[in-house]
Amino acid sequence: MHATPPLRPPIWTALRRRRMSRRALLRASGRAGVGAAGLALVGCGGDDDAPDDQAAPDDQASAQAQADAPSNGEQAAAQSQAADAAATGEGGEGVQAAPPEPTPGGIVRLFTTTDSFDRFDPHRSRFRANQQVFSLIYSRLLRPDSVSEGTLEADLAGLPEQPDETTYVFQIDPAAVFWDVPPTDGRPVTSEDVRLSFQRQIDGLDASGEPDLRFYRRALMARAASVTASDPATIAFTTDGPDATFVGSAIGGPWSFVVSAEAIDELAPQWDQFEHERDVTLSSGSGPYVPVQLNGLILSLARSPNWWGATPAYPDGVILIRPSNDRLGGDYVAADLDALDFPLDSGQVDILENAAPESVRYEYPIDTPVQLSFGQRDDPENPLGDPRLGTAIAHSIDRFALIERLYAGDARPSGPVPWFLGGWALPEERLLEFPGYRPNKDDDLAEIALLVEAAGGAEAIGEVRLAVPDLFESFYPGIGQSVAGMVERNAGLTMETDFRSYAEITEQLQAGVLPAFFGWGPAPLQADPTDGWRDSVASGGAGNYGGYGNAEVDALIEQMGATFDTGARQRLAHQVQELLLTTGFWRQNLTNGIQLGLRQPYFHPDPRLHDFAWSMHHLAGSWIDVAADGYPERELPTVEPDVDAAPDDAGGESG
Repeated sequence: MHATPPLRPPIWTALRRRRMSRRALLRASGRAGVGAAGLALVGCGGDDDAPDDQAAPDDQASAQAQADAPSNGEQAAAQSQAADAAATGEGGEGVQAAPPEPTPGGIVRLFTTTDSFDRFDPHRSRFRANQQVFSLIYSRLLRPDSVSEGTLEADLAGLPEQPDETTYVFQIDPAAVFWDVPPTDGRPVTSEDVRLSFQRQIDGLDASGEPDLRFYRRALMARAASVTASDPATIAFTTDGPDATFVGSAIGGPWSFVVSAEAIDELAPQWDQFEHERDVTLSSGSGPYVPVQLNGLILSLARSPNWWGATPAYPDGVILIRPSNDRLGGDYVAADLDALDFPLDSGQVDILENAAPESVRYEYPIDTPVQLSFGQRDDPENPLGDPRLGTAIAHSIDRFALIERLYAGDARPSGPVPWFLGGWALPEERLLEFPGYRPNKDDDLAEIALLVEAAGGAEAIGEVRLAVPDLFESFYPGIGQSVAGMVERNAGLTMETDFRSYAEITEQLQAGVLPAFFGWGPAPLQADPTDGWRDSVASGGAGNYGGYGNAEVDALIEQMGATFDTGARQRLAHQVQELLLTTGFWRQNLTNGIQLGLRQPYFHPDPRLHDFAWSMHHLAGSWIDVAADGYPERELPTVEPDVDAAPDDAGGESG
């Protein structure tokens, strides 16, 4: 396994020393006394507020920080053991007690950041909260080991045989079975289930046979030219040509779930009726947990009695709950929640830790980057059609001042690939050599002045309009003016900010009429940027709204798509990023924050649970120390059998 970069490497630690006294004061004031009001938290809305996926994350409550991101393999394991030792008083002088061993039992109770769920059809859903649930109840052929590294591990099958560069042959684990409830009654998972799960998405038809645009991953799955079930245990995929990212994106991707043939025939037509509380129990999976009940914003799952996977599923059950923001702190202190991170800021973490001193701290990167975007189309009314002007504005934004302003220092600057994505991102020491990323902003001023002059000069350029999402401004009041002030000060330009909804920004971005945009941008879909760059960077890409074009970059992206060696593809990715940083790319990442959190000392998460984005399946490998002081006895809800219900309603109860 590759080692991902630590959250705060030596360079970044040195840059952050200036704020240590502030943090010490915060912690001291927190310990001086905490009233009940100190536990009240305010923060995000729900997925109903989510902007379109082209302007910001496709499924996040506030577009800020619902991402899970890396704790880094072996380093994370060491950090977790050290934190556990600190929480239990171990690790001092003398003989150190052995850390507790994982044991089955207990019910995990966690905060979900959504106010609503998308449809419970795993092939036609797009909300992250739904993907998290699906990753506990369904299986994939392969699933992420480390999402931030792009490494995969076995699920229904191991890594494929590749007789050539266009053929992938998987052997299904003979132990793999569906839940022992109707409509499958514990039967084996077969290649036909896999074939139907992929073919359904490739065809993109609803139950009546009509085209259905809600099959959002249709184009991705259609990269398979054929899907063949040659015998019950063997499934083969072919592609039209060498496709180095096919396995990672289409086979082991976050939405590549396998459902039973019975579910497609019997349950999918009912999913069209879009009744959440019923639909969640109309599931037919082979994963470690079975849905029991969705009651408002409380979703309960029970461990499947016939879970077959090589990785144990430790908790007896999982409860995901969305209490109101003003209850979060009190619920955590009362142990009604086993962990809490978003929407806490660093000061709130300090206060909450004072109220619950046995807590264990953790942190993970926020996957939604803060970005500057600008159109490059030839428009005489838009001075930003000259990429030199957009580049000058991007260079003028002080990343380090922005990190202090937005995240109180708990962030790092991001290049075209965010800093937390393992070997894919440029090394930080290299990134800090580029204009805009240099720690001393004065080092950039001469180059900024040359760019502005080459674009026509400040007087001829006139006023430049900067669109800021009203949601972003509401989180950070005055941020639009702060950024405009940076540009005016460092580039000598006249800036005018206006505030718009993400929906309006998305529409104008896609139409090519948005001048410049500053705010949260779309999170990466995976560690490997190849597929994302095909869409948003390559000339003619469907998501290349800025009109960027560079023949050298196009050639490198095409080469990445045909390069199967991961290390070689990462080196090509570094070359692309250096070009994007020097050729006026229309979408400039500025920074990604670090989310802080606290967990109860009896809750021991798999370190990969805090990996980037799509990592909820690792909750099954997390465990509760039910014998520890402070763990409250919990029960899952019981549901009375309904003889008239669809078959899997009863199955949900018996799970």
